[in-house]
Amino acid sequence: MAKKANKGKKAGVTTAPSSPVKKAAPKCSSYPSTPVSTSKTSASSPLASDIPDEVHPVDDLSMETLAPKIERRLSARPGAADLDQQNIIHTLNMAPQIQASAKLLERNLSANSVNHLLEKRRSLHELADQGLVTNSSKVAPTLQAKSDQLKRQLTADKLHKQINRRPSQKELTEQGVLDDGQVAPSLLATAKKLERAMIENQVGHLLETRPGMQDMLSQNICPEPPQVANAIQGVMHSLERNLKADQLSRKLRTRRSLDDISAGQATKPSAHEHAVRRARYTLALKAASRIAADKLISPTEKGCLKDCILSDDPRVVKAMAAYEADLDVEEMLDSLYRIAKNVALV
Repeated sequence: MAKKANKGKKAGVTTAPSSPVKKAAPKCSSYPSTPVSTSKTSASSPLASDIPDEVHPVDDLSMETLAPKIERRLSARPGAADLDQQNIIHTLNMAPQIQASAKLLERNLSANSVNHLLEKRRSLHELADQGLVTNSSKVAPTLQAKSDQLKRQLTADKLHKQINRRPSQKELTEQGVLDDGQVAPSLLATAKKLERAMIENQVGHLLETRPGMQDMLSQNICPEPPQVANAIQGVMHSLERNLKADQLSRKLRTRRSLDDISAGQATKPSAHEHAVRRARYTLALKAASRIAADKLISPTEKGCLKDCILSDDPRVVKAMAAYEADLDVEEMLDSLYRIAKNVALV
């Protein structure tokens, strides 16, 4: 009987009356019921009673401990300007009525600045050309890694070539690019001053002995300074070239042929022949000037007539010979007038 009573007491201790709420609650089929173990050996996490007291020390709330902490936090807190920049508080130097407008204006300025930076940023093609990003549109994705490796290899080869061709330290020292490390700094400074003084003396001597402007003009080293306005210098140079071309063509026309030189037919004209030819030139040129003065021919026709006179044109020679025969001035002027008109038409 005693054993049965003990069993009854144990059963009363271990068993507890079931709650009507738990009985009414149905079990969910999708959420499995897992047993919860509260024993120390089978629990997945230690209980609070298992953790020693050293892990949770009691906070020391004395003034000696709290004062340094408060001091550190107060010294590390942000100022009013920092909070204003982070839009946490409003500035104190501005009236409350215009703070909203100021913030809106600041946001607009920031947006404009960002838009300006976005407009100035480089495009994808420029970044790809500079090697900052890879341009996948030109190379297939499967070959992108090989392409990058090849580019790096080419760059490395180029750098190796440049490194191999760079001058040595000795050559740089001889060229004066690097200082000689074997010389004391004080002597090196003195040597530089001496070299600079020698160069200044040499340059001064060259400046003293250089030729003057007139000497350079006489030796055709420097062109003569123009005496006309800059607006008509191009026309002046063109006129000079045309005059030189006319002189050269006149000399080429009057030069002796190879047959005359080889046959010895060309004889040196005498002084009398020179005088006669000069007189003919003078008379014909005066006649051309008279015709032009009477406004019978234009300046262009006058120039063509002078070229014919100086080049011993057969028509001019025939007209001058007729004048020497009968001394008829009007006939000579009429002949020269017709020659000028015919040459101008051609």
